[in-house]
Amino acid sequence: MVASDDDSPGDRYRRRKERERQRQADQSREGRDIGPIPKVKDAKLRERCIKSFRAFCEVCFPAKFKIDWSPDHIEVLARIQACIVDGQLYTLAMPRGSGKTTIVQVACLWAILTGRRKYVALIGADRDAAIKLLVALKAELESNDRLLELFPEAVFPIRALQGRGNKAIGQLHLGKRTHIEWKGPRIVFPTVRAKVDEDAGKGPKRPSAAKRKSTKEPPVAETEVDREENGVDRANLTPCSGAVIECCGILGRVRGMNHTTPAGEQIRPDLFVLDDPQTDRSAVSTSQVNRRLSIITGAVLGLAGPDVAIAGFATVTVIAKDDVADQLLDREKFPDWQGKRYQLVYKWPDRMDLWEQYAVLRAEGLRTEGSFAAATEWYLQNRDEMDRGSKVSWDGRYKPGEISALQSAFNQKLRSPATFDAEFQNSPQDQTIDVEMISIESIESKISNYARSELPIEANLITAFIDVQGQLLYYIVVGWEKDTYSGWVLEYGTWPEQVAKHFSLRNAQSTLTRKYPRRGLEGRLTAGLNDLINYLAECRYSVPSQQSDPRTASIELIGIDQAWGPSTKTVRAICAGHPKRQLLLPCQGKAFDVGARNLNEWAIKPGELRGDNWIVKHSTDGGRHCLADSNAFKSFVNARLNVATGDPGSLSLYRPRLATEHRLIAEHWRAEKPQTRSDGDRSIEKWVLPPAKPDNHWWDGLYWSAVLASIRGARLGSIIKLEPKRVKKPKRRPTKLIA
Repeated sequence: MVASDDDSPGDRYRRRKERERQRQADQSREGRDIGPIPKVKDAKLRERCIKSFRAFCEVCFPAKFKIDWSPDHIEVLARIQACIVDGQLYTLAMPRGSGKTTIVQVACLWAILTGRRKYVALIGADRDAAIKLLVALKAELESNDRLLELFPEAVFPIRALQGRGNKAIGQLHLGKRTHIEWKGPRIVFPTVRAKVDEDAGKGPKRPSAAKRKSTKEPPVAETEVDREENGVDRANLTPCSGAVIECCGILGRVRGMNHTTPAGEQIRPDLFVLDDPQTDRSAVSTSQVNRRLSIITGAVLGLAGPDVAIAGFATVTVIAKDDVADQLLDREKFPDWQGKRYQLVYKWPDRMDLWEQYAVLRAEGLRTEGSFAAATEWYLQNRDEMDRGSKVSWDGRYKPGEISALQSAFNQKLRSPATFDAEFQNSPQDQTIDVEMISIESIESKISNYARSELPIEANLITAFIDVQGQLLYYIVVGWEKDTYSGWVLEYGTWPEQVAKHFSLRNAQSTLTRKYPRRGLEGRLTAGLNDLINYLAECRYSVPSQQSDPRTASIELIGIDQAWGPSTKTVRAICAGHPKRQLLLPCQGKAFDVGARNLNEWAIKPGELRGDNWIVKHSTDGGRHCLADSNAFKSFVNARLNVATGDPGSLSLYRPRLATEHRLIAEHWRAEKPQTRSDGDRSIEKWVLPPAKPDNHWWDGLYWSAVLASIRGARLGSIIKLEPKRVKKPKRRPTKLIA
């Protein structure tokens, strides 16, 4: 009897392998399937939390919000809820320790779990700061039992991962993939059906043995896609199915945020949260402040797409005047952001004289006993008088050993007044002392009646300076009236020229490397300096045609920075060998500290040319170079900026074509801050560049243009003297001997 094809050894082997494969697949599915979602433990409490962000905070996070709310907190919670529900913008600055970051984290979860927002962009000052916020959110989702009880459809699948992100790839809910993501810089919440069929979760039905034998070919293995429905019934999904929380730093790939849902729909952020979007370094850098504001008002507000208005709020701390936080809070500049500054103390008490006595008692107690208990007791006895007239934001905010929020705030102020003003009052004090500084906006408004490259009729001297950097050469040309030291900036720019009107050295697009490819540093500098010198030497500046004086003038002296990195020899060689070498002078600034002998006190050497705080001296290579006291001349040109336009000794910019044309040079001129230093015998103004090192190259060019004008005979007369101030020492009284 001949055996049928179905009974052949090969067919029997294939059927056995298929049964084994199916058994293993079923076991794998059972291991990956999380089973039914638990029911909501308290539906009424869940509904209350869905309706009220404040209730959500109190019910689900009692350990985080254990102190009674302040009126400011209640306002903040209501404003954040309005942002999430109605799509508003909001900027808030709260005192340090008020819990604003915690509120931000909880707000992200409330927006997602209630289904009000599908995609939250969590943005920090940098990527690490944003990731810390995301890690905190993950910890709550993994460990907060109240969230599991009230929102099991979102939290239960997350708990099933047991902290292992690789389990998310194959996770199933009653036979259907959840598409959950738990790795990297974002969370994708599980896609879960709200209503489940009775037969759901039992897996595909296996064909009967008779049916398996009725075919000559082994059954084709079912794929995961075959087990899925074609498409996703979005009407049958839980509110937060497929929702996303993604984090990034503000300087990261903000524009690239998007996600494709299981239904094939591409979604983009519909809510952003900015948590302290600046650092201590960036807050004092004008260029970094402008860059962050540009990203916030451009990339961040455009996250949702061109046809969708995004919602969002920013929690900020004001670090310095005109930083990102300070400007976003300004309702004149950014009215859409509805900025609000919250403070620890809104009004200090009337009897501050009593608090001064408290400060003495507190300091004495800490010195002698290591405790301020005696000062607290004295405050308790006089509390009515010491509290009268005061207003604090949060009555419940005080530490063990203190008895009121006002006492706690005053203790904090005694520890560090500057820190208190910045971090607790959101009103930092300007650290610059004793020196008059006009603002960037005021510099922009110091405009003459002359266009770029037009020569004022009063000007009888033109100087220029080139500040050398590795990738750019910054130049400035200034016309002067020798007798009054009045100055007019005729033109300024960079070599190579930049297309962008606002840029920094770090992000410049056109550089020496690109203009002079395949050359080393020395070759790039030599080529760039020669080309720029040729341009400046050929420039002619004319009095406007409507003036009676038809003069045309050229630059008399061009100074070149020789102090940048390895450029000294290159600059000196160019100045010695260029056909226009009679116009060129290598220059180097020297910042003298208090107590050091300045240039005016140096011994005179043969062949040197001397002036107020500058010396032209011989170089070791046989040429000449100029040394100048940078602090003295920076104070000098700063004083020129403070003189009203048109008055003798004033300094002004040419008439711009665009209102913002002079913004960048004004930022350079305000990059450094003066500090008064004194040793009891002498006081000086020392100009300091902040730690963030903002660009200041046209500031160097300005003061050096003034030095070069002095070399060519400009004098201010009796208006100002560049000599450092000297403090007269009191005469010693003769000692009387007692017989």
